[in-house]
Amino acid sequence: MRRLLDAAHKKATEIIETNRDKITLMTDMLMEFEILDRQDVLDIMDGKWDTEKKREHVKRRRRQGPQAASTTSQSHLRDPSEWRIDLGDPSPQGT
Repeated sequence: MRRLLDAAHKKATEIIETNRDKITLMTDMLMEFEILDRQDVLDIMDGKWDTEKKREHVKRRRRQGPQAASTTSQSHLRDPSEWRIDLGDPSPQGT
């Protein structure tokens, strides 16, 4: 059991260390925008994030008013199977 826990901890640490820059960017963007949608997270993880594009998107939605923003923001929540982000094989290696 201990070996399994150690392997899982090692894998989690490796994922965090490998993606530290992306985690930091997500943290900074959450501080600025308060919310990131699925596509935002995917763009960050894929290295396609554009902060200015997000700022423009937020400005457009504010100009459209709260009704347009609430309808649009919930449209991506319809299919929970799309919520998952694949980070590779979750099973510990070498156990």
